[in-house]
Amino acid sequence: GELHAIAVRPRRRGQGIGTELVEEATERWDPVVASFDERVRPFYETLEFDISPTGNGRLRGVRSDERLHEWLAGRENRLHPARGRRFRVDA
Repeated sequence: GELHAIAVRPRRRGQGIGTELVEEATERWDPVVASFDERVRPFYETLEFDISPTGNGRLRGVRSDERLHEWLAGRENRLHPARGRRFRVDA
């Protein structure tokens, strides 16, 4: 599957929301592919995406094995309290 955008409002960042969204994607698709700007590269690096330039000023990240599932499982207690439920953050 391909992630076109993950956006979390600044006041909601650091709560595990973006990680939860990526986790949901990894449960549905393998591999997961994302296209993103340099400024969010650290987020995808933390989630162990393999990152390469696309040639148009953006980056492409690919995650395609079980390591991410294991890593996320280890973070389970530190994620947003809504973990385990489907949610959408509009605020």
